[in-house]
Amino acid sequence: MVRFDRHEAVMFGDFYIYIRDLPNFTKVPLSYQLLDVMWEQDLGNNQSTLFMDKSGPFCQAMSDLIKQRSQYAGSFDQCSVQSYSDTDFVTVNFTMDYFEVLDIPMIQSEISNIIYNFTQSERYNNYVGYRVEDLILYDSIATYYKVPYDGWIANFTFNLFDYSSYKPTLMNSSSEDFKEKQKAFCDGDLVNNFQGMNPEILASQYYGSRLLRCFVHSYKFDDLSLTDKLTSTVSFLFLGIEPIFGEELKDIIRNNFVNIAVGTEEDYYFIGYDLVLIRGTDEIKVNISDYVVDTTTTTPMPEIVDTLPMRFPLLNFTFNEDYLDSSSALYKSHQELFCYNMSVLLGKGDNELPRFGGCGNMNFTTEGGTPYLTFDLAFVDKIQDAQSTVNLILQVIREKAKRDNIVPTEQNPDVTVAIVIGPFLVYQDLLQPQKTNPNLFSSTPPPPV
Repeated sequence: MVRFDRHEAVMFGDFYIYIRDLPNFTKVPLSYQLLDVMWEQDLGNNQSTLFMDKSGPFCQAMSDLIKQRSQYAGSFDQCSVQSYSDTDFVTVNFTMDYFEVLDIPMIQSEISNIIYNFTQSERYNNYVGYRVEDLILYDSIATYYKVPYDGWIANFTFNLFDYSSYKPTLMNSSSEDFKEKQKAFCDGDLVNNFQGMNPEILASQYYGSRLLRCFVHSYKFDDLSLTDKLTSTVSFLFLGIEPIFGEELKDIIRNNFVNIAVGTEEDYYFIGYDLVLIRGTDEIKVNISDYVVDTTTTTPMPEIVDTLPMRFPLLNFTFNEDYLDSSSALYKSHQELFCYNMSVLLGKGDNELPRFGGCGNMNFTTEGGTPYLTFDLAFVDKIQDAQSTVNLILQVIREKAKRDNIVPTEQNPDVTVAIVIGPFLVYQDLLQPQKTNPNLFSSTPPPPV
């Protein structure tokens, strides 16, 4: 008796005589969306040259991955593409055959895990996929594989040009010198016009909605080194399982910070208080609960005397369900960043506003197709005239906040100016009192801008 495909047979001359199906056999079906394939009619014909040119190398690569990485490699038989589907993305439907009785969901998970961990990830038309030969699989993680983490950390190593700024207190992350340097590097120093990393990452297309935290991991001083006497390791924590690309984060630095060439090194940039050289990056999968810290303080809070509800119209806002959960890391991080930036704008004491006491109660609504961020501003003084206070708040924001030009899109064909406040882009043209406080200004004409 011999094995023929997944059957047992006996030879009779040149013929195989079927006896039975193999008792120990599992056919595992999988379907993945493809980023780099446009639908063509020949993909619907499994005898076409196009079908075979796509399927043959793909299955060979998949077979090699299984033989090298799977704990069931010994019973693996073959990969076979069954069809391609014309959906939102072209989908490849294929099977993986094993001469063993296996749990199908378990094998689907293992195969997706192998694709995720042992193939190259890359961005293609704003999506991230995983390359197997010349096909880029889009949803190979979430379809079958339960990912055991929920975030990424990008670690940057910098060489600080002015190593004379070294102080022994920088070795202690609890010291005021460490905290001051870290805050300037991450948030900037608006008073003294020093630029930080957070505002630029928050304004980025791919990472703005995912950034949870920037922090300096450590400083290192080596007096014997000729090139790297003072170095820092800075970490950026991102929400979500989609990979982080170090080169894209480097591009954020290159495109937004002042560049200085020092000798033969051309990658020095002014960030925070320092002129730094990018020495290296690495990206690590993490659980964000290990890195999101409680930032509450024992410093007594000022007594809140009055509050003022506000709402800001947003641009390029992508809603995330975590915004509905005030205990989520995304909600807490973005509210903290937004309120910090509002305190920088309103809490300086160089305006005629009531003394600023903070902000909170962040929420989101939609009106006429425009998303709005709603929130409360708190003051330690009584608000004497709510309308005048709103007008003055908007005036201060227009005068002091950073602006950004939004690239035209099909939905918004005109260049639009956005006001950047923490992680959010506020629609400047709609930042009018009758929009931000419609209950106060429902019958009052808006003041001139």
